[in-house]
Amino acid sequence: MSFDRGRDALDLASEALFQALGDNAYELDRDFRFLTFNAGCVAYYGRPAEATLGRPIWEVLEGARGSWLEPLLREAMATRRPMRVEREGVARPDRWLEVTAFPTARGLGVAFRDRTAEHHATEALRQSEARQAFLLALEERLRGLADPDEAMAAAAEMLGRHLDVVRAGYAEVDAATAMLRVTRGWTDGRIPVRAGEQRALDAFGPAAAAELRAGRVLVVEDCLADPRTTGETAAATWAGIGVRALLVAPLVKAGTLNGFFYVHEMAPRRWSAAEAELVHEVAERTWAAVEWARAEAERRESEARLALAAEAAGLGIWDWDLVANRFVYSPRAKAICGFDPEREPSYEDVLRATHPEDLPGTSAAARRALDPALRERPVFNYRVVRPDGSLRRVIAHGRALFERIGGEERAVRYVGTLQDVTEAWQAAEALRESEARLRLAVEAGQMAVWEYDVATDAVIGSPELNRLLGFPEDATPGIAEMRARYWPGEHERLQATAREALARGERHFEAEYRYLWPDGSVRWLMMRAEVRFAAEGAPSRVVGVVLDVSARKAAEERQVLLMREVDHRAKNALAVVQAAVRLTLAPDLESYRRAIAGRVAALARAQTLLAEDRWSGAELRTLVEGELAAFVGERQRALLEGPPVALPARAAQPLAMAIHELATNAVKYGALSVPSGCVAVRWSVERGATPVLNLHWVETGGPPVATPVRRGFGSRVLEGTVRGQLAGAVTLAWEAGGLVCTLKVPLRREDAAESGAGAAGIG
Repeated sequence: MSFDRGRDALDLASEALFQALGDNAYELDRDFRFLTFNAGCVAYYGRPAEATLGRPIWEVLEGARGSWLEPLLREAMATRRPMRVEREGVARPDRWLEVTAFPTARGLGVAFRDRTAEHHATEALRQSEARQAFLLALEERLRGLADPDEAMAAAAEMLGRHLDVVRAGYAEVDAATAMLRVTRGWTDGRIPVRAGEQRALDAFGPAAAAELRAGRVLVVEDCLADPRTTGETAAATWAGIGVRALLVAPLVKAGTLNGFFYVHEMAPRRWSAAEAELVHEVAERTWAAVEWARAEAERRESEARLALAAEAAGLGIWDWDLVANRFVYSPRAKAICGFDPEREPSYEDVLRATHPEDLPGTSAAARRALDPALRERPVFNYRVVRPDGSLRRVIAHGRALFERIGGEERAVRYVGTLQDVTEAWQAAEALRESEARLRLAVEAGQMAVWEYDVATDAVIGSPELNRLLGFPEDATPGIAEMRARYWPGEHERLQATAREALARGERHFEAEYRYLWPDGSVRWLMMRAEVRFAAEGAPSRVVGVVLDVSARKAAEERQVLLMREVDHRAKNALAVVQAAVRLTLAPDLESYRRAIAGRVAALARAQTLLAEDRWSGAELRTLVEGELAAFVGERQRALLEGPPVALPARAAQPLAMAIHELATNAVKYGALSVPSGCVAVRWSVERGATPVLNLHWVETGGPPVATPVRRGFGSRVLEGTVRGQLAGAVTLAWEAGGLVCTLKVPLRREDAAESGAGAAGIG
C-alpha cells in the first residue's frame, strides 16, 4: 500500500509540474502513451486532455508516425538524455517549433514553444539580404550592356539560376494584336528556350491574361489546378511548352501591357511572396536596362532622327493656348507628369510640376521662344515633380505659333512633345560616375591613357600623358614628336614586341623602354597596350596606358650595385683578415688571439657603420669614437676635433683598421699605457678637385718613446691601408711627448683604382 501511495503521489506531482510549465508540455509513458497534456497543448492542438490521455502519440497526433518527431522521441527515450530541435510542426506544419524532449521518472517529457514569428523574421531577413545581393549583382551585370537582347538574356539567366527554375525569359506583347513573342530566355537544359515563338496572350487563359493586363504579377503553383489557367486551350498550351508552375511579372507602361518577365517550372511549385516580388523587381530593372540600351542604339543612329521619331511617336503632346492661358495634354503627357487623367492641367499645375531649381531656366527659355524677335526653339531638359513627390527627368521640344494681333506679332500657341527619359538619364549618370571613378583610379596610379589611330597617325591622350613625356601641359605633340624622344633603338624594339604578340595571336602586349626628356634626363616608362582591328581584319587602333617606372628601375639598379659593393667589400674584408692572421706576431697563443680579435672587431665595427647607412659610407667622428671606446680608461682622455665628414664606403674599413692599430700601439707602448695619458685626434678637409682628409693623431702624457729600429705589423697595416688601399700618405713621428701620426686620405678615387689591392699592400 505504501508503494501505491508513493506512486500516486509521484503521478500527482508530475501532473502538477507539467500543468505548471509555462510552455506547451506533455508527458509520455515508456510506451509513448500520453500521461499528461497541459493547458498549453490543449490550446495549441485544439483538443481536450481527456481525448489524449492513455492513447499513443502516434494515434493522437496525425502525421507523427514517420515524421522527424518519431526518431527524436525514440532516441531520447532509449538514451535517457535530453534532446532539442527546431523544426516545422507535425500536426500544424505552418508553425515553427522549438522542441525539447527530456527523461522523466515515468517516461519522457516534451516541452515546445511556438517560434514561428522569430523564424519568419529570421527567414525574411535572410531572404532580404539574398535579394539585395542578387539585385546588386544584376545591376552590375546589366550596367553598360548596349545590346537589348544581351540585357534580356543576362537577366533571364541570373534570375533562373537564383530561383533554381527550369526556364526564365522575356516576352514582348503587341498591344494591337494581343500576340506575344518570346524575345530571349534561358533554361537549365531540360527544356528549350522557345525564343522567337509567337502565341496569343489569351491562349494561357483569359483570366490569366486579364491579370497581366491589369499589371498584377501572375502566381500559379499548378497550371492544371488554378482556375485562372484551366481550360482545354490553356491545358494544351501548358502541355506544349512543358510548364506546370509559373511566375509572370507584367510590364505595363502608360496602361498598356508591353511585355512580361517569366519563370517556369516543370512540376507544381509553391511560390513565396518574396519570389514573386523579386521577379517583378527584375522585370522592372530589365525593362529599364533594355529601354536604355534601345535609346542608346537609336541615339547612335542619328540625333535628329531620334527627335523626329519622338515627336512622331506622340510620346507626350502638349498644347499651350497663350491667349486663354489654357493647356491641353495628351494622356501620355499627363501620365509622365502625374496629372489627373480626367481633366486638363492648369497653368499653376504646370508650374508646380516643374522642379523649383529648374523653373527659372525653363521660364527664361520659354520667354525667348515666345519672343517674336528671337523665336528660339530650345530643347527643355528638366525634372518633373509628380503630385506623389516622385521625380521624372523629361525632355520637351516646342515651337511657338505667331499671329498678328493689333498690328503686332504675338505668340498665340506653344505646342510640342514631352519625352520621359528617366531611365536613360539614370543610366547615363551611372556611366558618368563610372567614368569619374576610372579617371580617379588612373590619376591615383599616375598613369596616362592614350589611343593611337593607325590610319591617321593621330594620338589622343589623357592630360597625364604630357607630364609623363615631359611636354608642357598645354602642348599637343604629334606622334613624330613623341617618337623623336625614344632612346635610340627603343622604338624599333617596341614595334618588334607588338609584331611578335600579333604573330602569337595575342592582341595585348607590354614593354618597358627608355625615354629622353627635354632636360636630357632618361626616364623608364612601361606601356601596356591592346591592338584593335577593323572589320577587314587589319589593325585600326591601339589603346593603352603608360606609367613612369623610373623609380623602380633606379631601385633595381641600386640593388644590383649594392650587391656588387657588398661582394667587393666582403672580399676585401676577408683579404684583410687573412693578412692579419698571417702577419700578427705574439709571444703566446692568448696574446695572439687578443690581437687578432681586436683587428677583426675593428673591421666588424666598420662593417656595422656601413650597413647602418646602407653601404653609402660612414661618419668619421662615429667611426673614431667607436674604435677608441675600447681603449680609453677612466682617467684617460681622448680629444676629438673636426668638422662632420662623410667617409666613402671604400674608406671606412681601411681607416677603422688604421685607428685601431694606432690605439693598440698607444695602449701597449704609448699614451694610453699610463693612467694620465691623452690622445688627441684632429681632422680637417682640404677642398679642391679631389678633397683630401688630413687626420692628425697626437699622443701626450705617456712614457718616453723612441723611433723603432724596425717596422712592426702596425706600421705595415698603416702603410697598406692608407697608402695601398686609399692612395693616401702616412707620416709617423716619435717625438718626446709621444707618437704623432698624420694621415692624408683622398676622399674620391676613380672606380678603376678600387680593385682590392689593399690586401697586397698589407702583405
